[in-house]
Amino acid sequence: MKEAATRREARAEAPARAFDPLAWIEHHGRTLALSGLAVAAAAVGVGGFVAYRERVERRVAQAFGEAFTLYQGSAPGEATRDPRRLQQARTGFARAADLAPRSAAGRLARLYEARAALAAGDAASAIGTLESLQDGLQDPVLAAVVRATLALAYERAGRVEEALEQWSRLADEKTYAGDHALFERARLLERSGRRGDAQEVYRALVTRFPQSQFAAEARRALEGRAP
Repeated sequence: MKEAATRREARAEAPARAFDPLAWIEHHGRTLALSGLAVAAAAVGVGGFVAYRERVERRVAQAFGEAFTLYQGSAPGEATRDPRRLQQARTGFARAADLAPRSAAGRLARLYEARAALAAGDAASAIGTLESLQDGLQDPVLAAVVRATLALAYERAGRVEEALEQWSRLADEKTYAGDHALFERARLLERSGRRGDAQEVYRALVTRFPQSQFAAEARRALEGRAP
């Protein structure tokens, strides 16, 4: 029991910034991609769809896998810092997305095209890709991840109010980690010199998600210590 309590305390003290709002998609990406392919079944029939799905899966998966190998950094969920590899990854993700642009697999590849652009410091291109991508998205989970990426891109482009709006919306989404969205909104308010507004958001975070690791960081901020 004592050992279990120690592990819980260690998790609570873990730095909240270590949480990557998008890293989980590496784990769930294949499920998201395959779920969207079922929409095409009605158009081509069950027998034809099986062959169609196999061809699309094979081509998109190969293109996506090649691009992701270039994109992946030294740690899971992190992008490479090599500009040449990032550019090659962007091209590869774009090619994978173009193979099936309306499928969930294609949209997932488009998300990663934007994420690679963001990692390369090209926030403007990332924003353009993400704003186009979010129109018509049917999967609420993928839509939430796109908005989280868009919030990060808006901030890096200096579009603070738009970034704050995205985090505010995500805080109420059941398909996204609301505690993380509130934490990111509060941190951005602090970085913008709006300390009072940030404290209100920190208090809301502690109230709504008292057991969250981000709540622990929020308490530190409310006590005047750097989160």
